[in-house]
Amino acid sequence: MRLRTSTLGPPTTLALALALAAPGAAAQGMPSISLPSEPRTSLPFGTQPDLLPGPPRAMGEVPAGDSPPSTLPGRVFGQPPRAMGESPEIPPVDSTSGPFAPGLDRAPSALPPRSSTGSPFSPPESLFPVPSGSPFYRLFPRLPGAAEGRSDELPPALPDAESRTPAAVLGAATGPPLGLGEVLRSVEGTHPLLLSTLQERGIAAGDLLSAQGAFDLNLNMDSRNYPLGYYNRGVHDVFFEQPTAWAGAKFFAGYRVAQGNFPTYYNYLNTRGGGAFVGGMELPLLKNREIDARRAKLYQAEIERRKAEPTVLKQRITLFKDASKSYWAWVAAGKTFALYGELVRVAELRNEGLENQARAGLVRTIDLADFRRILLSRQQQLIAAQRRAEQASIELSLYARDGYGMPRLPDAGRLPRTFPPTPAPDPDRLDRDLEVALRLRPEIYSLRLQARKAAVERRYAQNQLLPSMNLYVYTEQNFGPRAVDLLGDFRPFIMEASLLFDVPIQRRYAKGRVIAADSTIRQIDALARFAVDRVRADVQDATSALTTAYEQVVRYRENVELARRLEAAEAALVREGGSTVLFLNLREQAAADAEVLRVDAEAKYFAALAEYHAALGLDAVPADAPVPDESEAAPSRPGPSPAPGPGPGDPAPISSGG
Repeated sequence: MRLRTSTLGPPTTLALALALAAPGAAAQGMPSISLPSEPRTSLPFGTQPDLLPGPPRAMGEVPAGDSPPSTLPGRVFGQPPRAMGESPEIPPVDSTSGPFAPGLDRAPSALPPRSSTGSPFSPPESLFPVPSGSPFYRLFPRLPGAAEGRSDELPPALPDAESRTPAAVLGAATGPPLGLGEVLRSVEGTHPLLLSTLQERGIAAGDLLSAQGAFDLNLNMDSRNYPLGYYNRGVHDVFFEQPTAWAGAKFFAGYRVAQGNFPTYYNYLNTRGGGAFVGGMELPLLKNREIDARRAKLYQAEIERRKAEPTVLKQRITLFKDASKSYWAWVAAGKTFALYGELVRVAELRNEGLENQARAGLVRTIDLADFRRILLSRQQQLIAAQRRAEQASIELSLYARDGYGMPRLPDAGRLPRTFPPTPAPDPDRLDRDLEVALRLRPEIYSLRLQARKAAVERRYAQNQLLPSMNLYVYTEQNFGPRAVDLLGDFRPFIMEASLLFDVPIQRRYAKGRVIAADSTIRQIDALARFAVDRVRADVQDATSALTTAYEQVVRYRENVELARRLEAAEAALVREGGSTVLFLNLREQAAADAEVLRVDAEAKYFAALAEYHAALGLDAVPADAPVPDESEAAPSRPGPSPAPGPGPGDPAPISSGG
């Protein structure tokens, strides 16, 4: 038994231990002990920080009355405001749609409000015999239907599995049963890890926009003045420059005007009085014609933008799998707690009857002691089941969140009555499941995109091996009056065509880039082959685990049926006088243990089903989303081929104008 001593002082704790050890102590004159008026909470603290009066805090609210000093930011009674101020009021959350389910109508809070007066799995009052007049009586609520006084008749046997409900021990239902779909919708809309992964889209989109900036239209202005010396002159230029993705060409156009006296060797910089319009282009003929640094970075940024989706989908698969397993663990723990709670309730009723019979001399004292040992054993099982239920509830709260994205303990009264049907797996679906997994698993698609990115790098490295030969064209048209200082060789229209050649003799930089790119492609190809093998092994293992779990469910259900029949037969013998209550207790314990094993087996079946869905990648996209194209999602051989990056004929991610 676990005692929460955060609100009880040492004398109270000692008195509680004495009262539990001697149930009649209170009736024999033990002074009553006044307990604090605060009810138990579902947190390991004496006060819930989000359900108390007082000014707002940055991480909760301050309890009313005297409170210990706090280092949390905010306002504390009797102290000035802290440096970080007070927390603002939380705005309402628009939860009408999730990141993968647009248009989903969901309430601001998908879960019931957290209770402030008890843990989700409170132990029954009769867990330990405490007199009703004791001050500790209110710590544990009385089980529904608990009898008081003498009971000479044989108590009923443990109910069968279909008629038993968790409400008998866990309390009445406070709403509809909590379904797995509600938990998954909460994960999809509020889980921090998924919301964090969704930011990969924004990061990739920002990088893509940054790569597109290499094709922005550039404005250049130049003003050169020479006020000293014999040739007092000035030249002023303004022009636009536009890089394009078409063959790496670059175009420019602008206006220039010159004034003053120019020497003969700088006469080509002079203009007429109205200035001159200039225009031209630079076109690569060898190096940087098929691909250059701008286009390589742009292609790789586009591939990275596409790689953000497999990252999001992989996180979605993982969270859905973990949330499903946590949900079924919570269901199994709640049902186990209900089973052992009912078993303890029946044993306590029977113990009262045996005590009355022992006082009348109808039952031996040793038999009564043996039955008390059995009762203690069942109570120990109930305590362990309570701990398991609380642990499962806390774990599920990481996935079942409220409308603000905060973890919320699920209400034990919302446990479903029964498990869903457990259909038998189809062993003939393995080949088809492998095909589906290779099409849906995001790891395959991510590696294929990674191979395309490496192929772009290789194309650029091969481009660097080529010599640089660029065609440069420049035109200039002067207009306006002719100045007297223009020399005779001045021409109003100028056209210049040039070939610019440049090549490194050794080209070691380009050769090293090619070697590194080839090694990267081979590395990704090996990783892709292993990824295909990993997917195949995951599907095979998930299918095997699901088949085994189904067979165990069938066997445990048969075991429960046999245990119930033996329990009923033993109860009939007790009524006929052919057996004793002690043997009936053994039959009841065996039947309850069989029920617990069946519950665990069914939970393991649905956990294996969640692993099966994750292995196939069925949770990667919503049910109404289209399946990725086979050419993108599934390679035709074990591993992605080093597909080239976007070439001249591929759709350009951006227009040639930037």
